[in-house]
Amino acid sequence: MDDIGRLRHTFNTLPPKPEYLAKVLSALSKDSELSEKDLVLRTGLTKTQALCALIELVKNKKVTKSEDTKRYSIALPKE
Repeated sequence: MDDIGRLRHTFNTLPPKPEYLAKVLSALSKDSELSEKDLVLRTGLTKTQALCALIELVKNKKVTKSEDTKRYSIALPKE
């Protein structure tokens, strides 16, 4: 099972609040790559709030996760 599927079963199935998505995107826009821990510290969200926002953003292809570094970044638009 991939990370998103595993995390989706770990947490609730309610969509994250728009302000959580905005906080994660704002933090990622200021740094090129952030770990889950860095995102929690920079956004002030709980780990669950940050992870649920990340799951939604990755699912919608707005954020990507590097499998090598386990860090997240804003997805680059495809040309």
